[in-house]
Amino acid sequence: MNSSESDISVIVPLYNHENYVVAALDSVLYQSVRPREIIIIDDGSNDGSFELVQRMYRNEKSLILWTKPNSGAHHSINAGIHQATSSNIAILNSDDVYEPGRLQQCLELLDSDNEADVICTGLSFIDDEGRKIRNKWYEQARDYYVKNGDLSIALINGNFSMTTSNFVVRRSAFERYGYFEKFRYAHDLAFLLRVLRLGGKIHIDSTPLLQYRIHQSNTIGEGVLK
Repeated sequence: MNSSESDISVIVPLYNHENYVVAALDSVLYQSVRPREIIIIDDGSNDGSFELVQRMYRNEKSLILWTKPNSGAHHSINAGIHQATSSNIAILNSDDVYEPGRLQQCLELLDSDNEADVICTGLSFIDDEGRKIRNKWYEQARDYYVKNGDLSIALINGNFSMTTSNFVVRRSAFERYGYFEKFRYAHDLAFLLRVLRLGGKIHIDSTPLLQYRIHQSNTIGEGVLK
């Protein structure tokens, strides 16, 4: 892991991902740049997730960990943002995985585009065991944006950003546009659309720098109509 800290905090909302959280946290710890801090908020897990993180990472000084009664991912992420001390905020849900150069590339994009409030990148998809799989829905939604060119319309057509794990955000953007709202399925989409509606800029990079894990307990598995 790189020994120099960068001006970015990673927020990890954790809920019942005992089988995946180690892969998620390791993917942050072995980034090409070190985040200033990794803030893990356990949202009342009942599967041993919190105890596992306590045991596995007890000597990792950059980790800040606490647990609270279950109140939803939006609440956990907002709590982590308020705790963070960096000018830039990244989010990683506890079942997803960063590619090794994600934070460095996203920070470089923010440095090169002073108007950008949010960075979203391309994704790849993995299954329970971490094996690569295809997601045709994502490919179609992404192609629609490439052909249409209007980000607001494309996101409404299909949220190809997929997840808050795909967000790297300037802290100032939360101060201008607000935080995540109490939506089970769409707090990520609602935030992006609000940023655009209020005149903010979302920088879309096509490089697949995030591995989105698809498994039985994903909210995405509860059905598109929900």
